[in-house]
Amino acid sequence: MLISAGLIAAARNRALPAEEVAAVIAHAAGPVLAGATRRDPALLFWTLPWRALRASVHAAVRAAGCAPMVALAWRTRIIYAPLTIVVNTQDGYPIIGIGSAAVIVASYLIPRWERAWPQHLTKLGDHHVRRVGLAPALAQVIARRSNTAATFERIHQLSEPTTAPDMPATLTALHLVHR
Repeated sequence: MLISAGLIAAARNRALPAEEVAAVIAHAAGPVLAGATRRDPALLFWTLPWRALRASVHAAVRAAGCAPMVALAWRTRIIYAPLTIVVNTQDGYPIIGIGSAAVIVASYLIPRWERAWPQHLTKLGDHHVRRVGLAPALAQVIARRSNTAATFERIHQLSEPTTAPDMPATLTALHLVHR
C-alpha cells in the first residue's frame, strides 16, 4: 500500500482532519486486506501482450494520422470481424480464424474488465471504511473532490449502515414508540 505525498503533506499541514486522513488510509487498506491486490503482478504479466498490441496500434495510428478512420473501423469491428473469421476458415486457415476470434472477443472483454477492476477495488475499500466506522469522514473527503451523480450515490452508500438497524431504536428515533 502506498500513501501519496499529497496525503502526507495534507496531514502534516493539518489541511485534512486526522479522521479524514485515517479514512483515506483505511480505504486504501481495504483491498489489500481483502487480498484483492495480490494478483496484480500476475494480471499485468498476462495482459502484457494486449497492452503491447494496444500501445503499438495507438502509436501507428498517431504516426499515420488516420485516427478517425481507425476509430470508425474499431467501432464497426463487430460487423466485419465475423466475416474475417469465416473467410480465413473457409480458405483453409482455421488457426487464423480461431486467433482472430480470440482477439475480437478479447477486444470486447478486456476493456470491460479494465473498467470493472478499479470499481471493485473501490467497493472493497468503501466496505472496509464502513466496517471500521470511518465512512462519514471518507464521505466528506469524497464530497469535496467531486459533485457528480456517481459521487452522491457513493456517499449515500457510505452512509448506509453495515448491519441491520435496531428496530426498536429506529422506532424510538422516529417517535413512533415512546420509552
